[in-house]
Amino acid sequence: MSWDPSMLPRHVLAAAVLLRDTAGRVLLVETPYRAEPVLPGGVVEDGESPATAAGREVHEETGLTIPVGRLLVVQAVPARPDRPATIQFVFATPAVPVDGPLVPQPGEVAALRWWTPVDAVRQTAAWGADRLAAALRCEADGSTAYLDGPPADVDGLIAGLPCVVVGSAAVQVPGGGKPATTRGNGPAGVGGG
Repeated sequence: MSWDPSMLPRHVLAAAVLLRDTAGRVLLVETPYRAEPVLPGGVVEDGESPATAAGREVHEETGLTIPVGRLLVVQAVPARPDRPATIQFVFATPAVPVDGPLVPQPGEVAALRWWTPVDAVRQTAAWGADRLAAALRCEADGSTAYLDGPPADVDGLIAGLPCVVVGSAAVQVPGGGKPATTRGNGPAGVGGG
């Protein structure tokens, strides 16, 4: 029997960035085809590395050209009825200035919104919340995480968020968790909605 590559299992690769502003907020992308917002990113195209895909996607979705930094998270997401199994990568990026210009991609991006880390985790779907919380922890402690298995409870994820110092102070997470950020209580965005 000869080797047949069509017999190999298939996974979709996707890459995103943890994009923060200098106030410590997290950028999430709202699309017309998803119920919850996601980190800037998308599918890795044939012949493209995950890091290159992350940079391309953030530029397409936000208009920003920023360097893609170190790998923060790899997550194995099993197939679901509405989508194939995916391997998700999240990379670090440098912080961008508060109120810097963002240009949502017409037809693909409904809105770009900045959220506190806690609120960003609450806004995303279960798998994305797990990935985002891990990325925030890894950004803070210099580690890289591999996630495999069902997503964790959102309240548990929030309680495990690191203290992110912006300026000279940190704020306790509402509900008794660890400190999360110093500025912003809700969304600030660009685009529709």
